[in-house]
Amino acid sequence: MIYDKYGNQDINGPLLMSPSSAYLSSKTRFLVVGKETAGWEQFNIGINELLSCYERFNVGESYNKKGSPLWYLVRFTEEQLGNSNYSCMWTNLSKYDQNRKEPDVEHREDFSKLDNLLKDEIDILKPEFCLFFTGHKFDNRLGNIFTDLQFIAVEGFDPNVLVQLKSPDLPSLCYRTSHPKWISLQNKKSQLKDRLESFITQIGRSLEI
Repeated sequence: MIYDKYGNQDINGPLLMSPSSAYLSSKTRFLVVGKETAGWEQFNIGINELLSCYERFNVGESYNKKGSPLWYLVRFTEEQLGNSNYSCMWTNLSKYDQNRKEPDVEHREDFSKLDNLLKDEIDILKPEFCLFFTGHKFDNRLGNIFTDLQFIAVEGFDPNVLVQLKSPDLPSLCYRTSHPKWISLQNKKSQLKDRLESFITQIGRSLEI
């Protein structure tokens, strides 16, 4: 459907996950959900190569030296959960991006028709802890995917920044927050990054009890 309409020069993807042995054997299975890639391979390289691309990316390993706020927080969370580095799984709400950028309205509408794939991915992976870095602007799309989805306030946080997601389709430990880059920019005036890290640390400690 996507390629019939746009061809493969206008879009990158799809993002296809390849579950790792580190994830399957981790202490707490941890899934990261973002919005969309900012550049990826294209479908014409074939499914096997798309899976290999995911494996080579190794959930952000190459970003360690780039100071990426997102992958820093992912590594921090793995540690707090008692997991090894690069043991999480990562996927996106949108499986495609448009020319390495956020899609325009037409593309986004078409990409959203595949949103239910996220529900299938979660059902297969069976994560025990999820962090959605999708921000509050995508809450309606999440509500169209997950059964009876509730957005539950977390004490000490603006609901636009952090809420718990509750649905029969999701693990009990599931939260939606803002993109870590935005969180880092807010930190000087609100200590938001520090407070979020403290919150994640508390979750990790609760899992040890």
